[in-house]
Amino acid sequence: AKKTSERGPEAQVQVVIQTDGFENSSSPEYTFERLSGLIKEKEDAGWLFIFLGAGIDAFDQGQKMGFRPARTMQYDRNMSRRMFESLSASSIRYSRSRVPEAAQWSMEERQVTGGHEMPEAKETKQKEQ
Repeated sequence: AKKTSERGPEAQVQVVIQTDGFENSSSPEYTFERLSGLIKEKEDAGWLFIFLGAGIDAFDQGQKMGFRPARTMQYDRNMSRRMFESLSASSIRYSRSRVPEAAQWSMEERQVTGGHEMPEAKETKQKEQ
C-alpha cells in the first residue's frame, strides 16, 4: 500500500471508526483530547472522519473525540446491515463529489438504521469552534 503522500493530490482518505460501546481495554495514551487533536490535524490535511456507534450516545462520545456530529451515526445494533448500507451510500457520494458534506446522512438514512436525529445544539457548537 502506498502512503497517502505518494498517491498524489487527487487521493482521498476516509477513516471510519465503529464501536459497540463496550470497553476494549483501550490504551490510556489515547485520551479524548489527544484523539481530537489527531483528528483535527488530519482533517486539516483533507482526511474525512466518520464515527459509528451502536447502543451508545454516539454524538456525545464522538464529539469528545473530535468527530463532527454531521458525520456521526448513532444506530440500533439490530440495524447494522442498514447502517453499513447507508455508510456505503455516504462513501460513494463523497468519492464522487470530493466534498466532505456529501458524506453526511439524510434524516431518512438515519431513521432506517434506528438512528437518532443529529443534535442541533452540538452541531452549532462544533461549527463555532
